[in-house]
Amino acid sequence: MLAELSVRDELTTEEHDKLHVILDVTERHLEARGEHGLRIMDIARESGVSTSTLYYHFNDREGLIQTVQARAIRRVSSTSLNRLFEKFRQEHQIDQDVRSFANELVAVIGSEVDEYLSEERRRKVELMAAGITRPGLEHLIQSEITHIIDDVTAFCQVIYDRGWLAEGVTPRAMASALRAVLLGRVVGDYDLTPISDEEWYRLAELSILSLFRLE
Repeated sequence: MLAELSVRDELTTEEHDKLHVILDVTERHLEARGEHGLRIMDIARESGVSTSTLYYHFNDREGLIQTVQARAIRRVSSTSLNRLFEKFRQEHQIDQDVRSFANELVAVIGSEVDEYLSEERRRKVELMAAGITRPGLEHLIQSEITHIIDDVTAFCQVIYDRGWLAEGVTPRAMASALRAVLLGRVVGDYDLTPISDEEWYRLAELSILSLFRLE
């Protein structure tokens, strides 16, 4: 992945490892000081490289910040719906009745949310928001989200082919709805009087079950 984020097309193993160090250090500085407090000289010194090395790989300070945010966005993406459905594929077989399947899907999504503290959930939104304000990252965010929705849509197509989805619900609509349910839990953390995870789980359950043709 780092080869895609660096301005260079090919990296040696040593360069690849060094870039990891630089990005880790930069991410820590951004979390501790914010963008206004980020200094190239500090990053270079802590990473054990020269400032010219930083400019060589990232062009400028903005390029370094964008690369860190792009890596973080990819990390977030890899631990959201894509991972969730991979877990579901491994642990559950689509060989039961529709209600049992729907209930198990609700349980899997609930367990995904339980793995993250509210602070980490809020950080997901902050990463996305930071990218949207940067033209250089807008396309990346769109590409990552589209890729995730594509994967989940393929999974939902199997459910659709069984005739389990409610009337008017397409596989892609279901994939987008599940993404929205998870994102809704993250956004809800910003409420000054947020609902509990238990309340969210009940709302998520009602939302997800409404996607199915339950008799």
